[in-house]
Amino acid sequence: MARPLYETKDHLAAELDAMQRFADKYDYRFEKLPLQYRLDFAVFSNLSNRVRGLVEVRCRNISWEKYDTLIMSLKKIMHMRDYSKMGISSLILLENTNGLWMWKYDRDDVSDIRWGGRFKGGPSKPRDDQDSEPVVHIHKSKFTPVDPLAVPK
Repeated sequence: MARPLYETKDHLAAELDAMQRFADKYDYRFEKLPLQYRLDFAVFSNLSNRVRGLVEVRCRNISWEKYDTLIMSLKKIMHMRDYSKMGISSLILLENTNGLWMWKYDRDDVSDIRWGGRFKGGPSKPRDDQDSEPVVHIHKSKFTPVDPLAVPK
């Protein structure tokens, strides 16, 4: 039995909005990637179809004050590593209540690996049996603001 998709239309709309703001700032265009690529979007210059990079988008309704790291599946980070070995940049675009941020894959930032995952109602209640896994904690100091008013606290 296939794992259910948890992404809703609202999630996708928020991701598209964040991507559009990112693309407008850096004069890129983008396309949604098929699921098998494991990241959300490919970005291109406006003048060619050459892939400039791949982007994973996370939209969170929390601030850096609540959590000073973003957790990502180790497997997702491993995909970013594999793309970087091919010369394709990968980044995480994070929107939180402090603004819009980006982190470009850097293997030196991938040292804080713990057991964790996504839970509803505390660590004893994962959404399903695949929600507990090795995760990478990326500290807020590793993120660069995309919005000029974004300031990590």
